[in-house]
Amino acid sequence: MGDIRKINDEYYIEFHARGLLYQQKAGKDIGRARQLLSEVESKIQQGEMGTLVRDVDIDIFFQTFLESARKEYALKSFRRFEAVIEDFHRFLKKEFSKVTKLSGVTPAVIDSYRAFLIKPAPSSPKPKLVNFTLLLLRVVLEHGLKLGYINDNPTLHVRFSKLPQRRCPVTLTDQDMERLLAGFLAEKKDLFIFLAGTGVRVAEALELRWQNVDFQKRSLKIAQREVPMDMDVFGLLERKRVARALKEKEFVFSGSPRISELEEDLARSVKRNKLAGEIRLGTLRHSFARRLLAGGVSPVRVCRLMGFADIARIMYYWQCPPN
Repeated sequence: MGDIRKINDEYYIEFHARGLLYQQKAGKDIGRARQLLSEVESKIQQGEMGTLVRDVDIDIFFQTFLESARKEYALKSFRRFEAVIEDFHRFLKKEFSKVTKLSGVTPAVIDSYRAFLIKPAPSSPKPKLVNFTLLLLRVVLEHGLKLGYINDNPTLHVRFSKLPQRRCPVTLTDQDMERLLAGFLAEKKDLFIFLAGTGVRVAEALELRWQNVDFQKRSLKIAQREVPMDMDVFGLLERKRVARALKEKEFVFSGSPRISELEEDLARSVKRNKLAGEIRLGTLRHSFARRLLAGGVSPVRVCRLMGFADIARIMYYWQCPPN
């Protein structure tokens, strides 16, 4: 059975067909909405699928996205999506009032929105804020792509603002990692490999228990997020598991020293191997984020893996040029 939603003063019907969710405006009359839903369900039962159009009104799409985002994102990130959608919606009503369907949001519309954001004015946002706004809009429209309302994300065809050179986090190449870890005993070396391969915080790694390691799914339960294990991390944890009889509540890195001692060991290795830059334990986390982004992983996905409550924090990595 389908559903009827009310958004502002109008009703919309929702129904599933061909494994997809369809949404259609029904007007301001609840009786008309019920009649339309009944007609659509009858057509579905009779196999008359050709009459269904896969598109969605912009109003209901934004509402659907926000309902999903409220469950999926931390409150701070949700508020940012809410603000961007409200601003973009106002822009559409003013500049593209005839665009009422999501399919009408083309690259030309997005490019006009970008120009609107950067037009000279006392309150115009800085280029990095314009880029962040477009990134959030890209995530919103990606949701439409996922649901099948559009077959292309128009934000992918719009150039982002060029930013002045800025200080980016120091990161390590594979060769740097090899030099950095040379000479460390197995326990510390494993911990450093783990940090670089998962992007978790040092304190989170030291608190990890075996009961939070899922070898079948190849994932870790860290705080409230699930972090996948790459081959290096999976291999080292498998070796540690086989090497001794383990208890579920036992810490994975039970014999590791304090964080201050790890920092001192790392500093000595940096000096000994003449590595450039200010390399600390957090550098392993930075390297993880930059590597994923350079590999084309979604900034939203990286944000979740890093455990950021505010999606804006991913811009620290995303706006830096690749290594």
